[in-house]
Amino acid sequence: MIKLYFVFAILFTLNTCLVKGQAGIGTLTPHASAQLEIVSTNKGLLIPRIALASRPAAPATGLMIYQTDSTPGFYYYNGTAWVNISSMSTLTSNLNTNTQTLSFDGTANGMKLLSEGGVAVYGVRNSSISTTPDLNLQLDKSGGFVVKGVLGTGTIPASGSGERMMFHAYKGSFRAGGVGVGSDSWDETYNGFYSLATGYNTKAAGNYTVALGYQCSAMSAYGIAMGYTSISHGTSAVAIGYRCTANADYSVALGHRASNGGRTGCMIMNDASNTDSLLSTLNNQFSARYANGYRLFTNTTKTIGVSLAANGNAWASVSDSTRKENYSKPDHEYFLAKLGKLRIGSWNYKVQDKSIRHYGPMAQEIFSAFGKDKLGTIGADTTLNTADMDGIMMIMLQGLEKRSAEQLTLTRQLTSEMAGLKLENSILQEKVAKGADPKALKEIIQNQTIVIDQQSQKITQLTAEAAELRKIKQRLDALEQVMIATAK
Repeated sequence: MIKLYFVFAILFTLNTCLVKGQAGIGTLTPHASAQLEIVSTNKGLLIPRIALASRPAAPATGLMIYQTDSTPGFYYYNGTAWVNISSMSTLTSNLNTNTQTLSFDGTANGMKLLSEGGVAVYGVRNSSISTTPDLNLQLDKSGGFVVKGVLGTGTIPASGSGERMMFHAYKGSFRAGGVGVGSDSWDETYNGFYSLATGYNTKAAGNYTVALGYQCSAMSAYGIAMGYTSISHGTSAVAIGYRCTANADYSVALGHRASNGGRTGCMIMNDASNTDSLLSTLNNQFSARYANGYRLFTNTTKTIGVSLAANGNAWASVSDSTRKENYSKPDHEYFLAKLGKLRIGSWNYKVQDKSIRHYGPMAQEIFSAFGKDKLGTIGADTTLNTADMDGIMMIMLQGLEKRSAEQLTLTRQLTSEMAGLKLENSILQEKVAKGADPKALKEIIQNQTIVIDQQSQKITQLTAEAAELRKIKQRLDALEQVMIATAK
């Protein structure tokens, strides 16, 4: 009888709900928005559990099951296919983390989405740089990124061979590129503090070193090695190019097979004209080889400067007439007059050993005598320009040539006159011998003799002047040789 009453009670409850068009299990008042409401404080809803092979052949859209095999989980039929609810990855609205962190274990040490669209990994964002960073990686909306670490903390991210990009926070070093099989180029042993190495099998072992390219190595502090198998094995040594070597302190090797040869403080530059190496021979030496010469320009249009031609042994100044203007004719006699007053001799620089001597004039005297023309200034009072000195000597030589030509003309004229006087003297003497008035002839002969003596004296004077001119020319030639030697 009791069971019968219970069945009647259930039917009455369902009847009451059905009158309203709704159903409730565990409640007499299902929610108005629900067709079916199940209420329980300690029970759940158990969806039908079926195997993959037992899925309904013609399911209704929206039908839900729990699949027990293959890829277990809740599935629903979307009208065309069964969909695993847990595989859904597309958001239908923006995901709001509400300033919180996405983490593995629920702590703050995870991934944080920044307000401007960036991402911070491990910890909270702080734009300042410090020795105790609050994040490991930050990606900004501008496209940049920041990776932080603590100096002296942690281990190297990876060792051995392989391609990778890594930041070693313990040493503040960076690597990008590849390491060959069996190579330890990027291991802790060859990882200097604050060093940088990129490329293939590069080594930046010294602190604050840089190694870029193919199998380049910078082994000592502050060194730089770049290019193809270039080597920097000295403090602050630099080797850039193809097989260049700077294996001593403060040395620089550039170009193709340039080597300082173990010499300190050297700079060496080499071209690709040959397969041999160019080596330094002394400490603190500059060496360079460029088989097709050198060019140095001192203006932006490359019209002023010097060059050293292939196989040449002296610098040549640009002297093309098409690149010159405002020509001014010199006063040759003025230049010759100043020449004799110049203090030209041997001397040594005050900073040199007294036994190291030089020949030449003083810049102050040259500038005082020849430092200005009608239009401007030539040179300076502390230095000598070899091209200008050549010009001064050419003007003097031209003046000497003019003097010599004038003296030669006068000498020839006097010689001709003397020959005529001697002829007249000879004729007069013949007349005396033939009975002419001796007294009158004697007076004529005496006058001619005086003229001959005077002309002879002039010739002697001209000869002396010519000799002096030759001496001046010799001095100019010697000075020119000194200037050439100084230029070398």
